Amino acid sequence: MRMKKALSYISLVAILPLLTWLVHERERPGSTIAGPYDLSSINTPGDVQGSITINWFRIPGDQPTGATATAYRLLRSTSKDGQFTEIASIDFGQPGPSQQSRQFRDTTAVLANAYFYKVISEPEGTPLESNIAGPVTSVAQSSEAGATAMLDEILFPPTQLRAFDTPNDDGRSITLEWKISPNDVPKSGQFNGYEIYRRTTSDGPFEMVGDATGGETDLERHVKIFGDGHGVKNGVAYYYYVEAKFNGQRAKSNVAGPVKAREQWFHTGRAVSLVLLGILIASILYFINQAKAGKKLFIRKIAGLEAVDEAVGRATEMGKKVFYIPGTQDMDNVQTIAGLTILARVARLTAEYETKLEVPVAKSLVMITAREVVKEAYLNVGRSDFYSDDMVYYLTDDQFGYAAGIDGLVVRQKPATIFYQGAFYAESLILAETGNSIGAIQIAGTAMPAQLPFFVAACDYTLIGEELFAASAYLSREPKLLGSLKGQDIGGKLVFLSLAIVIIIIVTVAAFSSPDMISQVTKMFEVH
Repeated sequence: MRMKKALSYISLVAILPLLTWLVHERERPGSTIAGPYDLSSINTPGDVQGSITINWFRIPGDQPTGATATAYRLLRSTSKDGQFTEIASIDFGQPGPSQQSRQFRDTTAVLANAYFYKVISEPEGTPLESNIAGPVTSVAQSSEAGATAMLDEILFPPTQLRAFDTPNDDGRSITLEWKISPNDVPKSGQFNGYEIYRRTTSDGPFEMVGDATGGETDLERHVKIFGDGHGVKNGVAYYYYVEAKFNGQRAKSNVAGPVKAREQWFHTGRAVSLVLLGILIASILYFINQAKAGKKLFIRKIAGLEAVDEAVGRATEMGKKVFYIPGTQDMDNVQTIAGLTILARVARLTAEYETKLEVPVAKSLVMITAREVVKEAYLNVGRSDFYSDDMVYYLTDDQFGYAAGIDGLVVRQKPATIFYQGAFYAESLILAETGNSIGAIQIAGTAMPAQLPFFVAACDYTLIGEELFAASAYLSREPKLLGSLKGQDIGGKLVFLSLAIVIIIIVTVAAFSSPDMISQVTKMFEVH
């Protein structure tokens, strides 16, 4: 039966990463062969004769030494669905306006006629077509004084502008993405960035809400990303366009919208965390039910808590007091609460053995709470006549004044046993060394990492970190507490450790099979 349960847990841990992989791996790696893309066409500015300029981005093999293809074929048609006719061939070795793009000026276009264009390349012998650009009409530019002269390099606008609600936020933000202008090249001294314009109605005036420098934000998808959080209101429709600036020229993108901002209830970038949290909760609930059903749950022995009976017994034999120090912090500190839980157990033992107990505290609220804890413990064993409020008393809020006060009590009264359970700071070594000098049994417990070495060196037993918080379950054996403790051990350690091992295996295999898989696995665990 136990073997079946163990196998079921192992299967769950092994299958989980694979299921998560399938959920996240929506985009499969595409072909390494790419055709021309982002083809765009405009009426040539400044051309008094009239012409159309076409721009597209180079394919990976478009270099002077390229051998897989030698040229682009530019085709034109008067109808998007009509027959396209080849009008030019552009060799790979021919110089272009930039390292990223190609341009061609169609001077054979008839004035006032609308045209559509596309480009075909044949890398590795496979014909690949670009998108179709158009319609665009050739119009002769004015030759009047002050008109813009025809330039050698024409500014093309950013393309494929997309506006959408920023995902995984509380609203009041809209994200813009666009393909950068072909003139936006690295280290360009002429390209002056982008300006972002917005309006709230389909026919109202646009106003500038921000600007952005040149270059791509997402190098994998070759897009520029801009987040608009300037006075954006949830539920209001917005329209946007982006304007590129280059050497005195300006070029507008398409208008994107309407788009509305809204808040999201769930952060989709944390889906893996949700799955892992679900496993942890399921594990806790399972072991709580097991404990309620009367099944014994194995909890490893905690030496410091096992020694409580021995320490109180020694004080009883010697006829000396037991000192209990619940830390230096107030009741808003979880370590103080954990320390008072252990105090209930110590007080119960001192009541049974009729041993004197002293609890000096540093906070007034801790004093009130500790008195109630001790009083209840004495009532539960039927020794209320041995209880007195003087057993729990206030010393001072001052950190080192409190430590000096306790040291004086320890030196004068020489208790047989001292407990340090709670949050401690620089006073930890002062207290522990004083107790050690009189030969008292000392049991410490804290979750302060910087103080643990001092307690380990000067005390007989030390509860390290989570052992302090596990004390209530360990001492009381209450089903809910035991189930929670056991569930966290299994769900929080075994499952996560096994998951890490599985992911390491996946990444190792991916490193030898497909390097792209490593980045995909990494993205699964990114928090956006």
